[in-house]
Amino acid sequence: MTKSDRVHEKVDRNAAVIARRAEGLTLDAIGLEFDISRGRVRQIIRRAVECRIERLSEASEQYLAGIRADIQGEIDENQ
Repeated sequence: MTKSDRVHEKVDRNAAVIARRAEGLTLDAIGLEFDISRGRVRQIIRRAVECRIERLSEASEQYLAGIRADIQGEIDENQ
């Protein structure tokens, strides 16, 4: 198994962990299913949430930048 294969395997596992948590399974139940510790399950979920928050923050900032540009354009037109 190559390093790339192992990375893809972990990405797939992490996605499955997140999906199982979204289904309402406890951290302990998920850990048992995937043979990982409860703490590792918590880390996987926390990192996924942090990444999601970061993406939303970036998207919000881009959206607000567009609004600011529109407002500035209107101000410039009215002067």
